[in-house]
Amino acid sequence: MRYKDFLSKFYMGRCTGGILGYKSKEKIPEYFMKAALIEDCHDRLPTSSSSYGKWFNGARSPENVIWSLVVSHFNEDGFIDKITRDLNDSVLRNIMVSFKIKLDEGETPDKRLFAYSLAKQFYAIAQGNGNADDVVELFYKPDAHIISFPEYADRTKLKYEKTETPFSEGEERLLEGVYVCNILSSRLAATKNRHSRTQEKTILNATLDLIAEYSKKVILVANGGMGKSMMLQHLFLKSIHKHLQTGLLPIMIELRDFSENNDLFNDYIVKTAETFDRKLTSKRVEELNCIKEYTTKSRLHHFRLKIL
Repeated sequence: MRYKDFLSKFYMGRCTGGILGYKSKEKIPEYFMKAALIEDCHDRLPTSSSSYGKWFNGARSPENVIWSLVVSHFNEDGFIDKITRDLNDSVLRNIMVSFKIKLDEGETPDKRLFAYSLAKQFYAIAQGNGNADDVVELFYKPDAHIISFPEYADRTKLKYEKTETPFSEGEERLLEGVYVCNILSSRLAATKNRHSRTQEKTILNATLDLIAEYSKKVILVANGGMGKSMMLQHLFLKSIHKHLQTGLLPIMIELRDFSENNDLFNDYIVKTAETFDRKLTSKRVEELNCIKEYTTKSRLHHFRLKIL
């Protein structure tokens, strides 16, 4: 798929378009480039409409330096979020069909999964300097063992994506814009021999995958105010952004609200999730036959459902 062919699928004349608010041939390429890149890189993109118009028509292609910029600074999570919000529902089925996605009559398209598939296609095009194999239909697999809860994802992101900054009189800012990840360290026994030395394992820029390499069950220990809760919030956001790729659905709970006299622990976890999405019920979880993996700390519990 050439870049111009990718773009043309979102142009439908001056009356409407595949992306809400972006109907012109010049605006569509600009929209996708800015969606793909973090905002700090936008000043390295063209500023003239004629350049974007030439990209759309294929009269000219983005320079290799632009594609290299996309590859090295691709904002996949932001791309997926933005496309999901801006796709035009009234023409969504037509766009998906143009990408060779087969939809049964009456089937409801999974907009976020489609946005994820478009992200993979756009990145492949960038890697190929403007040309790539068609991959959208390969990634759009709503029945491939991954269940989406878009309402849960959207509402939890709204809850956890902002934080109050010190000395700001209660002003909230996006967590990922101000957060600096803690360095985690632990001591691992080199062998089971009681005389053996221990070795320290350090994790920089912690992610769930890096933590899982250490152990599936982790307790974060530190003095008050060291950032345990904020790190868990950060890990939650990273996880929810990628839950369609991983099949792992994060759920954050506060243990102080749990009462063993009133709830079974697993029921309490699901009850917490249900406050964000009424479809995520205990019955639904039982139907999905979930495997549970979790990371705990003193106040917050990070629980991931792996959909089989």
